[in-house]
Amino acid sequence: MMPGAFNALVALQIERVGFQALYVSGAGLAASRGLPDIGLLSMSEVVSDAATIANAVAIPALADADTGYGPPLSVIRTVREFERAGLAGIHLEDQESPKKCGHLSGKRLVPASEMARKIGAAAEARRSHSSPVCVRHQLRVHTDRVVRILDDRALSQTQRRAEIRAVALDAFDVAEAARRALGPHWPRRSPAEQEEFKGLFQSLLERGYLSRIGEYGGERVQYVGERIEGDYATVRAQIVTTKGTQVPVEARVLRRGERWLMYDVLIENVSLVASYRSQFDRVIRTSSFEELVRRLKSRGAVE
Repeated sequence: MMPGAFNALVALQIERVGFQALYVSGAGLAASRGLPDIGLLSMSEVVSDAATIANAVAIPALADADTGYGPPLSVIRTVREFERAGLAGIHLEDQESPKKCGHLSGKRLVPASEMARKIGAAAEARRSHSSPVCVRHQLRVHTDRVVRILDDRALSQTQRRAEIRAVALDAFDVAEAARRALGPHWPRRSPAEQEEFKGLFQSLLERGYLSRIGEYGGERVQYVGERIEGDYATVRAQIVTTKGTQVPVEARVLRRGERWLMYDVLIENVSLVASYRSQFDRVIRTSSFEELVRRLKSRGAVE
């Protein structure tokens, strides 16, 4: 079941009670303007409302795109506009224009050949073959797993660290983060040196962040929005403490096949990768790459 939403408030309630997806109702959007559902809203109006709804929640949102707002060429633009707005998908109706709500009588269907051309145009128009909203949704899955582990009092500290480590490795693209952390020095290293550095960088991250598990005090993560540019995306969120303090967080992710993986995290606009890159660069420029490796091996951190 996928409940319908006609504004962000309703969408938030749908998400809060536990549904895994929602539907941006065309009839609901029309009714919220005091209009009948007979195709009176423009594509721009629907896309604008749908974007507001989709960006208010972390669950995927599917939108009612009526008949695609015209012939196959118009469908191409429709798909790209909804995709750009962050919708997980759309549905197209096979009615003649002007269309009517499915509950009304007197509907007429277009020929099957015409609808096939529209579907073909929609499929070709997709820039992404995985759902844009799946960026936030996938990150939320990882976040929820971590919170469940932290809240599980039956786990020992060692078990908790091991399970969180497994989640982190599943969610984080260590190779991409290591490459960016080394910056201009990365292409100058041999494949063997790059592989060694990646392992050392992973160990550095694990020591730095897994050691802070004991600081967890019931904080929660709220997802705010996202921006997708091809195979890269930025997901905005905020950590909410038990006292209500909100800490802005931004995850930078990239697509690997059908999955989105993090390669950087910004907390209060401070980039994890940029911080390490500055430290690594200083050591390499004042000494050498070999000295950086030595420090990482001996102390697990750059001072």
